Amino acid sequence: MYYPDEIVEEVRSRNDIVDVISGYVRLQKKGSNYFGLCPFHNEKSPSFSVSPGKQMYYCFGCGAGGNVITFLMEYENYTFAEALKVLAFVTAGNLAGGMFIAWAVRSLDQKGDSAGTDRKYAGTGRK
Repeated sequence: MYYPDEIVEEVRSRNDIVDVISGYVRLQKKGSNYFGLCPFHNEKSPSFSVSPGKQMYYCFGCGAGGNVITFLMEYENYTFAEALKVLAFVTAGNLAGGMFIAWAVRSLDQKGDSAGTDRKYAGTGRK
């Protein structure tokens, strides 16, 4: 399923990474970033960093990193499309403009994609 860059960016920008990740990981503010125990490996000292300014996360222990979409993909084992839908519907519940985003994602799913491509890493800089 192909999602236009505008839709992906809108969903990503409307979901604050600290709000989403703090639903899974206990975070403490240290300076301008938040730190907690990494959910992707066992550790005793917090090495999992979340940057609200960059809207990115990174673990200094295991190297896991990405944005709010890739976090859900890795933590919940979602596909790109599933993570995008979850975040679109979270947005729909929180922001008036979010209803349009949720509708756009749903309508794109119903139309399908002639190329059949899954934008798994869209907006992450990864290929």
